[in-house]
Amino acid sequence: MRLGVRREVITLLVLLAFLSTNQLYTTQGNAHYDRASEHKLGPHPFGVAINPNTYGVAVNPVTNRIYAANGWTHSLYVIDGSINRAVDTVPVGKVPGGVAVNPETDRIYVTNVGSNTTSVINGFTDDLIENIPVGKMPSGVAVNPSTNRIYVANLLSNSISVIDGLSNRVVRTLRVGLTPFGVAINPVTNRVYVTNLGSDLLSVIDGSTNTMIATVSVPFPWGVAVNSETNRIYVASVGADSVYVVDGSSNAIMDIIPVGKYPIGVTVNPKTDKIYVANFESNSISVIDGSNSILVSTILVRQSPFGMDVNPNTNKLYATDPGAYSILVIDALSNNIERIVPVSGVPSGVAVDVSKNIVYVTNVQTHSVLVIDALSKTILASIPVGYTSFAVAVNPSKNEVYVTDLASNSLFVMNSSTYTAVANIPVSFPSGVAVNPLTNKIYVTNLGTNSTTVIDASSKEVIATIPIDRTPVGIAVNPATNRIYVTGLGSPTILVIDGSSNRILRTIPIGYTLYGIAVNPDTDTIYVANGDSNSIYVLDGSTNTIVAVIRTGYTPFGIAVDPNVAKLYVTDLGSNWFTVVDENTRSLELTIPVPEFPVAGPLLAMIILVLTFAMLRTYRKRKL
Repeated sequence: MRLGVRREVITLLVLLAFLSTNQLYTTQGNAHYDRASEHKLGPHPFGVAINPNTYGVAVNPVTNRIYAANGWTHSLYVIDGSINRAVDTVPVGKVPGGVAVNPETDRIYVTNVGSNTTSVINGFTDDLIENIPVGKMPSGVAVNPSTNRIYVANLLSNSISVIDGLSNRVVRTLRVGLTPFGVAINPVTNRVYVTNLGSDLLSVIDGSTNTMIATVSVPFPWGVAVNSETNRIYVASVGADSVYVVDGSSNAIMDIIPVGKYPIGVTVNPKTDKIYVANFESNSISVIDGSNSILVSTILVRQSPFGMDVNPNTNKLYATDPGAYSILVIDALSNNIERIVPVSGVPSGVAVDVSKNIVYVTNVQTHSVLVIDALSKTILASIPVGYTSFAVAVNPSKNEVYVTDLASNSLFVMNSSTYTAVANIPVSFPSGVAVNPLTNKIYVTNLGTNSTTVIDASSKEVIATIPIDRTPVGIAVNPATNRIYVTGLGSPTILVIDGSSNRILRTIPIGYTLYGIAVNPDTDTIYVANGDSNSIYVLDGSTNTIVAVIRTGYTPFGIAVDPNVAKLYVTDLGSNWFTVVDENTRSLELTIPVPEFPVAGPLLAMIILVLTFAMLRTYRKRKL
């Protein structure tokens, strides 16, 4: 039985997926790198899936330029492949994702998820030429340099927009399968290949007549690439952990090659006949010999590779690594990682130690927790924690700080006096965390399993699991009433849980795009970050009604409250600051610049990826 892909999950995957260790290892031997060899690209390059061929990275082999879309700055980064450094940025549409290049005309095409357009850029001058309206939520994009036609997959329109590269106008709109995602072209045969997530099909289109001529069944197809020299098509099947090899002449499946877990991106070097597959969960890139369809090597990377593109002239492979928030430059001859093009730190979760007047902010990209003096508003320390430190909570009665780490499925426990880790509690896909110091219980929301874990703070043992009907993100506790409040992705309501019985008492309607949540137990007031309305909703806990709305910066995410000084602390995703709000007047008192954005686009991407992979696990169970 095929799993029906939920449209809202795919939507979140695309919209939120925008947007370092010192050593790397490959199967060809240990290659060591330090930060002196890393080159800064800019905040949040698109390291996660939009264009399933390149996931926001594409190469012009003629000019040796690499182009990376940046979802948060709404721009395209231009990297010089000879020195592996960013040399320019080009403003494009809202939330750029997919990238494709026409080396014949030196034009770059970028799909803009947030504005339903495709940007056209002059590769010689790095100037924006035009934004072309296309379908809803454009994702994958590919170019046929022979015909100067551009093909854009419109995820929510179930269509392909065909653009004339000369006039920059849409000349045809083709209906394909459900939720089309990836696009690849064979310029020799003028065939266009489209992966359809929602219908488990690869669509084959005749580019001469713009008609669909065949479909090929592939379980949950994502990335697709073509070797025009051999007329073979390679499709990454997440549903089968394999690459399907399709004969371009007969559209028949020739081989099914097992690779790593959750293969997403795929690219081909036609000169060497090598195929490269990004295995998200295996943290590796599979190298396949196209002449015999044999897996010949596995390149280990830092975390969760996604998209790739290759320059056949230099034999350099470029891979996005959203788990490590960087672009990898790989020598495809030796399979060694040559360079790492990273982004800098991204704070996300926030919590307050009211006894010390200290604010803790998690930083997912520096794998650390920032310690901020709430009085002087200065950063006192940076504590290394896990790999993707997400949410943070404080237990002043035990002098402990709790940090969720998505990458390692762990809850880290730190001593707040010595700033050292004292325990590591296994938790499945942990996101939010909250503490009731009176009952000595820790509550952790679990992405993917739709549950909340209850942990005894003394024994550090899991004592209960509360199933819920949504994908939980934010969580807060009122120790005075022993009520737990939970926000969830895609849900317009807040769950209220009784801490004594672990029973769900009620839901409170608020609105969509709810992230962080905090409680002032002294006043029984609940504060909810609403990213869609750029505000904090204020609720009366006794009546469960909205009593006020506080305007904040762009897209508030994390939120914490200090009842002793009547202050709210909010991380704002799009405003590049950490906001202090006066609880009494409900007005913004101060904004503190924080390195990069105060919540991670890649972090949200990881959340959505977890959801997607949970969906895939359900897919597999249903097939058994």
